[in-house]
Amino acid sequence: MTPEQAAEIAKVWSSARRVSLHIGLIAVACVAVAFAAGRLGLDRPLEIGKCMAFAGGVLAAWGTYFLLHAPPATWGEDTPWEELHKKLFRLSFLPGFVLAALGAIW
Repeated sequence: MTPEQAAEIAKVWSSARRVSLHIGLIAVACVAVAFAAGRLGLDRPLEIGKCMAFAGGVLAAWGTYFLLHAPPATWGEDTPWEELHKKLFRLSFLPGFVLAALGAIW
């Protein structure tokens, strides 16, 4: 791997950390709003369907947001950072979608 390729892959990981922070803050804000609205509480039972839907939504949102923050593509789309970017998107979005769908019909 050349130093240029390593620098591009480092940019992908930097983008992943930034996206994780943003999605994490949004997820915490959603839970806080649900607590404030009385939809969540320490005295209420935890529903597995809602937990699966929430986890799936967070994963799918992370994958989508990560995809939107992709660096500019090359013509061949075969550089290591582009391959890594596509694989990380698929690794997060597809399981997230499945969990969200399962949670919705649970």
